[in-house]
Amino acid sequence: MGRETEQRRFEEALRRDWAVLLVHGPGGVGKTTLLSRFGAIAKRHGAAVFGLDCRYLDTSPMGFELGLQTALGTSEPVERLAASPKAVLILDTYEALAPLDGWVREQFLPQLPPQTLLVLAGRNPPSVGWRSEVAWGERMGAVELGNLSPAESRDLLARRGVQGDTTRALEFTHGHPLALALLADVWRQNPGFDPQHSPDLIEALLERFVSEVPSPLHRQALEALSQVRALNEAQLREALVQSEVHELFGWLRSLSFVQQGPFGLYPHDLARDVLDADFRWRDPDAYAAMHRRVRGYYFRRIGETRGPEQLRHIFDLVFLHRSSPVLRQFYDWKNFGSLYSEAAKPADHEAILEIVEHHEGSESAALARYWLQRQPGAFTVVRGEGGAVAGLMALLELTQTTPEDAERDPAVAAAWEFMCRREPPKPGQSAVLARFFMDGGAAYQQSSPVCNHLGLSSSQRWLTDPHLSWMFLAFRDLEYYHDYMAYYDYRPADLSYQIGGHTYGAYVHDWREVSAVQWLEKVGERELGGEPVALQPAPALTQLEFAEAVRAALRNYPQPSALGGNPLLASKLVSPGQNPTRALRQALWEAAQQLRLKPRDEKFYRALEATYLEPAATQELAAERLSLPFGTYRYQLNKAVERVTEWLWQRAQ
Repeated sequence: MGRETEQRRFEEALRRDWAVLLVHGPGGVGKTTLLSRFGAIAKRHGAAVFGLDCRYLDTSPMGFELGLQTALGTSEPVERLAASPKAVLILDTYEALAPLDGWVREQFLPQLPPQTLLVLAGRNPPSVGWRSEVAWGERMGAVELGNLSPAESRDLLARRGVQGDTTRALEFTHGHPLALALLADVWRQNPGFDPQHSPDLIEALLERFVSEVPSPLHRQALEALSQVRALNEAQLREALVQSEVHELFGWLRSLSFVQQGPFGLYPHDLARDVLDADFRWRDPDAYAAMHRRVRGYYFRRIGETRGPEQLRHIFDLVFLHRSSPVLRQFYDWKNFGSLYSEAAKPADHEAILEIVEHHEGSESAALARYWLQRQPGAFTVVRGEGGAVAGLMALLELTQTTPEDAERDPAVAAAWEFMCRREPPKPGQSAVLARFFMDGGAAYQQSSPVCNHLGLSSSQRWLTDPHLSWMFLAFRDLEYYHDYMAYYDYRPADLSYQIGGHTYGAYVHDWREVSAVQWLEKVGERELGGEPVALQPAPALTQLEFAEAVRAALRNYPQPSALGGNPLLASKLVSPGQNPTRALRQALWEAAQQLRLKPRDEKFYRALEATYLEPAATQELAAERLSLPFGTYRYQLNKAVERVTEWLWQRAQ
């Protein structure tokens, strides 16, 4: 499947008479399959191809040479290679020859005839010796083998007989070829199964990733690695309750699917999911105990640090909740914590005003200008490419506002009215209103890496201010964040205000009712299946509103994260306990399949598929794909949407 870039790279190596091509990637990513394709390509180019699996060789120069003689069927393998106008020698599972890596590079490679291409394929990236090798110059190259793209992954699953909505499967496998193949095997026996609840599949993947673990303590080290965003030795000591973990940390560092970043080690996405799911399923008590120890480490570090380092530990803490069905749909975990924020500078003010005006209009921008003068230190910006302002928010200190401020800004007036109806801040206490929370791009206030960062940056205030009373978080679309805020114990405040033709509301929490530590413990237990979050029922949709929501959901079907604010998530199409986004996509897919039950409606299904389910870039291209005049295509699409809406409306009653 796929691998066009890698195949072109190999053909380039053949054309340019390279001496060596280094291929690397984690277990199960498809290296051996790709090597087989390399062999077929080489034969088409008239080359002789010889292969050797290094797992079966003795790790000594003599053992290697004996294995090579067997593979080439001669006691003089170098002469055999020289006799071919072009030869390719492929060494698979090269990591097994790690003790001989220097010898292969410095002794064996120089012996090979110039028309021979040596392909070394293994789990580990090229060693320092290869990366610093200058003798071979332009005759050496490397290929890092990654996962398949979403389109390639869907194609692979379809070829293996997997039907229906495969979104959850793609999320779980991250496009990893072995995982997709194993998942397809299980799917054929149990269509629609949830891969996170399939111990057999997880065990097979785990065995491929970690074929041999030296001891139970090494296993625990892997389990700790799977839980955290990045692991250093201090965290490992806390997680394992061990005083000496240097050797264990070094072992983790040596694994092919483990990478290192500025804050520690982290595993391949699929490896993390596999190890974490296996640990949670196999020993839930031990899982919970380790989770609490790791959580305790972050609690302590949040209290001991300040500024960016403190914010990083808040991100680390929230990362422990990535399996939560509530939070999963709101965070972009792959880019989690990758952005940078800081207090706004005077040079940022114009960019801030442009973003506010773009999303909320000139009246709101005028209020932003007012607060940049009154409380300039309240504004935080998220930096994007080149240091540009990618998003912003203002944490206005309400106890420092005046009656004139409240008269000028309806949001401040509404917040003060709310507090005065309950319990206003006492002398010495603070109260905060988060305003102008927005991504500078199309996401605005919906889930995005920028909004993720802003949300957790605001949490830095309520976790670290011992004098905080009320905390308000203002949004235009309260429903979108309903489940998210309920998870964090924020409730809708009975207030609203209008600015520039838009209506806004807010979520609120009184931090005098519970300490930050107690709150962290309470929310932390929710990830482990503790106290459920009580959600208020959403208001019923009219039939017209329902139809508009269906059209919006179909438009966003290819991008599950964009469904987060759709009103249908609160309808009877989504049952309690289901992942809301996944359940809505499944309902849309099932409704579309109803069009295939009658032959005369098949044309409507094809129009729907080409527009929303497997969309062309534009509707014009969709009509072209279907070989239809544009007017006919639009008629069939409208009919399809009408039928889908009718079916969903009946189901939702």
